[in-house]
Amino acid sequence: MKLKHLTALVLFFSVTNAFCQNQITLSTGETIVGKSLVDNSDIIGKEYTFPDHIYKTYFDTASNYLTVQLRGIKGKYYNNKGKIVQVNTIDNSIIWSKEINYQNTQIQHHNKIIVQVKANQSQLLDIYSGNPTFELKNYIYFVDSDFNIGIGYKSSSANDFSNKLEGVNILNGSILWQREINREFGWNNFFYINDSTVIIVSAGIHSLNVKTGQGWDYNAETGHNDYKGTVAKNVAGAALGVLTGFAVVSTGHNVIHGMASNVLMDSNYFYFASKEEIAKINKATGEVLWKSNFESFAGQSILYMDSSNIYMINKGLAKENNSQQISYKKPFLAAFSRQTGQQIYLIPFEEKDNPILGQIVKNDYEYLLFKNKIVKYNTKTRNNQQKQYDTKQFGDLSFFIGNHVFVKNDEGSITNLVASDTTKFFVYSESGTVLSIDENLNICNTISNDKLTVSSVNGSALSFFGNQDKTLIMNGQGEKCAELYAILNPKNSYIIKNTLYYINDKKLCIINLDNLDK
Repeated sequence: MKLKHLTALVLFFSVTNAFCQNQITLSTGETIVGKSLVDNSDIIGKEYTFPDHIYKTYFDTASNYLTVQLRGIKGKYYNNKGKIVQVNTIDNSIIWSKEINYQNTQIQHHNKIIVQVKANQSQLLDIYSGNPTFELKNYIYFVDSDFNIGIGYKSSSANDFSNKLEGVNILNGSILWQREINREFGWNNFFYINDSTVIIVSAGIHSLNVKTGQGWDYNAETGHNDYKGTVAKNVAGAALGVLTGFAVVSTGHNVIHGMASNVLMDSNYFYFASKEEIAKINKATGEVLWKSNFESFAGQSILYMDSSNIYMINKGLAKENNSQQISYKKPFLAAFSRQTGQQIYLIPFEEKDNPILGQIVKNDYEYLLFKNKIVKYNTKTRNNQQKQYDTKQFGDLSFFIGNHVFVKNDEGSITNLVASDTTKFFVYSESGTVLSIDENLNICNTISNDKLTVSSVNGSALSFFGNQDKTLIMNGQGEKCAELYAILNPKNSYIIKNTLYYINDKKLCIINLDNLDK
């Protein structure tokens, strides 16, 4: 990153406390981080410089405390040991710091709560001192900060596996409730449906009141243990789909997991597909209205619906052990009656190790992307056509381009690629070439990778696009308004309340975005 430093007073702070074995030094000042394209004035940012590479950061808007995790890099790899540092951004002072071993320790942030998880046990750290408030024999999965309740699985030793989920009062460590929820193959998804009720997708679907632990269970198979060590082909570049993939407990055999769909919802019901079946479930009671079995096992799948039917795209993908994506069984398309669950059709694809890498639904058609072809299927007439593509020329097909990709035109403007021609589909190939494909599956044009740019940071009315060694900023009207002397991406930057935070090695820069588009 090319930064021009201002001639200004730079402040230095250091801290030594019970948690800090070595002195931590922090410098802060103002830096020119870009320029306005409206009036050519400099954009000034606040910059923090730490003694080591910044691994992660978290900013609490209520306390104005900045939590920074430091982790050095040796060659291509991160060091196992590092530090966590708490900074008061009002006076730029270091409140506390402590060492951390990343090899066996995770840090979670939940508003004002910091959870340190180590060896299936959790410590809650006070944000003002870094002191542990108490220790739990419990691996905390998430914290509801409104009710001050931590949710996690009970363990009695470092290697103990338990399906006993507990709710813990994070203010005093008391156990509020216990509930059995199978986690053998990990959590596939997790979301709130109201202020106090969450849905956990783990070996089925489970509703959970975070205050009481009560709720209903729909149990289903979403993985299996492969004791024979079946060889499965890894899938490189395949879209990850809808699953979040929480940690999976792995033994000496292969663990095949991730055999779950998105949770499809209407006003009263959930629809969910697992390895063996698809089901319709009452949201309030967990009553199964119907379920329908498949002719063969399903892996990761996508559900969507119209007024009459539920449509299922089984991608022919699963995950192995530590979430490595693999091809699994054969992909298929299926449709079921929303009212009765009766299977209307199930169309298998017979090619082995050729999963569905992407899907677009448009009107009555499903466009399914494979590594070497696109299949167009009419959900009403069940007619289909497909077209093979020259993978020697373009490489394997990888994914359908989404709305976050833009194309740079010859005159210097930037246009959303998908919106530029709604009659076309845009497919990214392994060669770096984008194929523009019409609704009859013909290639109409190709676009080289150097003409593409990606909208990199969300959370503002402004749009951010990488451009060589800079980031171009455009306002809501699509006009260029500023540029930053850094390349931003979702891994090194984020926006909170129209303030941009981005990391460059040991430096953290903070920029107020309010005036950039004026």
